[in-house]
Amino acid sequence: MSFTAWKIDRIENVHPEAFYKLVNKNRNHIGKTFPVTLANSDSLNKAEDFLAVSLDKEKNNEGFYFYARDIKTNDLIGYLCKND
Repeated sequence: MSFTAWKIDRIENVHPEAFYKLVNKNRNHIGKTFPVTLANSDSLNKAEDFLAVSLDKEKNNEGFYFYARDIKTNDLIGYLCKND
C-alpha cells in the first residue's frame, strides 16, 4: 500500500492557476459529483472568481475551504469545503 504525503492548506494560499489545474485534471470525476464546482471553474477566469467568492464566504463565516497539497511537489491534490 502506498500513501501520498500531504498537508492541508488554506484558501488564502491557493492560486487560481493551481485550483484550475486541479479541477481540469479531474474534470470527469468532478463533473459527475461536483457539477457546480466544475461549472464555476471551467476556465482560469472562472476559477479565480470562484476562489474570490469562496474567500468572501469564509470571511463571513458562511463556509470553510481546505486544500490538500502533495508535500513533495506542493501541487494541489484535493479540495474540501463546508458551506452553511
